[in-house]
Amino acid sequence: MGSSEEVGPSNKNDAVPVVEIPTPKTVAEALELARDSPEGAADLRVREMLETEMARIWAKIEAAPKTYVMTQAEFAVFNYHGSCETPNNID
Repeated sequence: MGSSEEVGPSNKNDAVPVVEIPTPKTVAEALELARDSPEGAADLRVREMLETEMARIWAKIEAAPKTYVMTQAEFAVFNYHGSCETPNNID
């Protein structure tokens, strides 16, 4: 019971490791980083790249809602964002 080991937040063993998220060079890299870890999904550079791509895809869908066919890469981004939020209905 008489342990002299320090406990609590100041204990060096309690340090949370910092996860270094590389800057994505492509949308595919950003998507992979977002899917692989919560840190990647929360990274501002990753989020901005995916949100920009989603806006581009959504503009194409709105321009031709009955005929536009997404590429496999576009569908992957759309699917990822679909798990986060639901876009407006298409009539």
